[in-house]
Amino acid sequence: MSEAPEPWLPPSAVEGEVERAVAAFLSPWVKDWLSRGDAVRVGGHSAPVGEDLCWFGSTGAAVGITPATRTKFGMALVDGQADPDNPADRELLDRLIDAALADLAGRLGSKGEALGVCASDIRSILRFSPENERWHLLLSLDSRARIAIRKAAAGHHPAPALASLRDAVAPERVAIGCHIGRAALSAGEVAGLAPGDLITFDRRLADDLPLTVAGRIDAGGKAKIVDEGLGPAVRIIQAAELQCS
Repeated sequence: MSEAPEPWLPPSAVEGEVERAVAAFLSPWVKDWLSRGDAVRVGGHSAPVGEDLCWFGSTGAAVGITPATRTKFGMALVDGQADPDNPADRELLDRLIDAALADLAGRLGSKGEALGVCASDIRSILRFSPENERWHLLLSLDSRARIAIRKAAAGHHPAPALASLRDAVAPERVAIGCHIGRAALSAGEVAGLAPGDLITFDRRLADDLPLTVAGRIDAGGKAKIVDEGLGPAVRIIQAAELQCS
């Protein structure tokens, strides 16, 4: 059962809208592979589809090419600078052709692999070619692929999933410790401190101590300093309340 179009993107009611969207979507591919600014022509293809086509992509979005078209297409990719009758040139052309078709199928949303698609499986075909070229490719696009291409050509993209600030900063490493206490000394007393002097803090080590998170005292977190044979450690008594605002 085919998926219903999204409510905000109704089925095309304008003749040629899908063809124009596909042409706009594939124009960058033409410029990348042919190094020329030819306009892209996309239209319906009413002629019978032969069994000799090789299809790249998937049953939902596939690119078809005939053996005769392969040579013309390959020569266009190298701007005529190859001899298709030369075995070495032919091998390079075939590799370049397959790479270009796989890239085209990938842009249509397929994996770009060659696959065996029977002509009887093909329902709706578009004919695709740049201006001033003597070759064309066939595009088999199901309703989902056509909707996705229309969305892309119109600049409609799904809104990215937004993470909360807490989730976004979760992987970050944060220094944690204990606030042992405070002492108030005059400037003169501080200046007079010497090795061996004792300073009395406002709390005892046996008390629950506030946690420090990233160097700041956390009002909610409580801990104790303990030594269980592995060196001084902080035992959490009450969880810290991280504030993400």
